[in-house]
Amino acid sequence: MVKWLDAELTITLVNALVAVFVGYLSFIINIPFISAIVGILVMVGMTLLLKATVKEINEPFKWWVNSSMFIFLFTWFITWTIFYNTRII
Repeated sequence: MVKWLDAELTITLVNALVAVFVGYLSFIINIPFISAIVGILVMVGMTLLLKATVKEINEPFKWWVNSSMFIFLFTWFITWTIFYNTRII
């Protein structure tokens, strides 16, 4: 059970950190439609990569959407919005 919990925390942390990086990348791209496509593609790629590498979690797709994709999506969008509105470089 502890390994499963550690794997879940690792997935959450990796998604959050990659989402912050992609949020800044989306700010640099500065074209909202292309930034959204890049964010969604990276989100799907990270989910598939983590699902393939973390073998301790054998959950259905619904769990991955709730635990992986939502974390990435919200962190990415919040980071992109902060950079976009404040113009921090």
